[in-house]
Amino acid sequence: MTQPKLLELAKQGDIKAIVSVINYLLKSKNITAKAVLRYECLEVMLESDQVPEQISSVDLIRKLMLNLRIASLKSVKIYGKKIGHKSADWIDYIYLTQEVKNAKHNSDVAVAPESKQKKVRKIWPAWLPYPLSWFKALILIPLVMVTLTVSFIFTGFWGITLSAITNRIEILILAIVLGVLAPLFLIAYVHYFFISLFKMQRISNNWPLYLPPINSLWEGFYAEVVLCLSLLFSIIILLPFFPILKCNEQEIVLNSCSLLTQQYLRLYFDKYYLDEIGATIWIITAAYLYQAEYLFRQHYLPKIKSFRSNSSKQRKL
Repeated sequence: MTQPKLLELAKQGDIKAIVSVINYLLKSKNITAKAVLRYECLEVMLESDQVPEQISSVDLIRKLMLNLRIASLKSVKIYGKKIGHKSADWIDYIYLTQEVKNAKHNSDVAVAPESKQKKVRKIWPAWLPYPLSWFKALILIPLVMVTLTVSFIFTGFWGITLSAITNRIEILILAIVLGVLAPLFLIAYVHYFFISLFKMQRISNNWPLYLPPINSLWEGFYAEVVLCLSLLFSIIILLPFFPILKCNEQEIVLNSCSLLTQQYLRLYFDKYYLDEIGATIWIITAAYLYQAEYLFRQHYLPKIKSFRSNSSKQRKL
């Protein structure tokens, strides 16, 4: 049977034709496939002298199914097994309905002409934070700060109380860790909610459903990093303006430095608008940190992945 006719039968949902196409694609890897249809799920068994490589095999079948667009199939369950083993060495799933939606979304995003992308880059230079970076700096960072403050008040109170009662420092350390993790997971779940709402990201089938995906966890982690770095940078810039630096050694010894600080700190801040200046430095620094992270993901991360992929291929050869 010619290959065009075989592909036509596969698109119509013919199981034998689908298996033949999979075997043809995996022939170079010495992997053979068997398949059976159970309701709307196609179960594929991959066998070889060695355990079939999971990622590349699943990716190949995923691409094939997206090209075939078989309406009667909703999912694919893939088993990988070494010949002679009684049970599968690994199992993976492909949810075709979601995969088709993701593929359509990615294709709609990818059709933007290169000339338009260049125009956008000319209009908005890379050294100036993009609107998304400003949005994150203005929304996420204040949210993290409020959450972190509330979290530390709650966990700090109970941590100190329980640590004093039980005389165990481990409880206080655990409370501090929980105080740090609470904002991280809050931002991660908020990010996960929005990407799920707009279907902007494909979630790995092997990832636990109760946990936000890695990208969302990274957003929560990086938000705390940006908060700390931008706050530290603001303090360093404004430190020379604090009146406490004008106290001499005698005033510090006599404990009058704190009194001077209390009396003049508000005057300094009101006179030189240090509150507004500090908040401005804080937000601008946060926006540039988010811009740096975005540029790294867009320009350098693909190069790193490509370099690692080429290195792994050379090792195999």
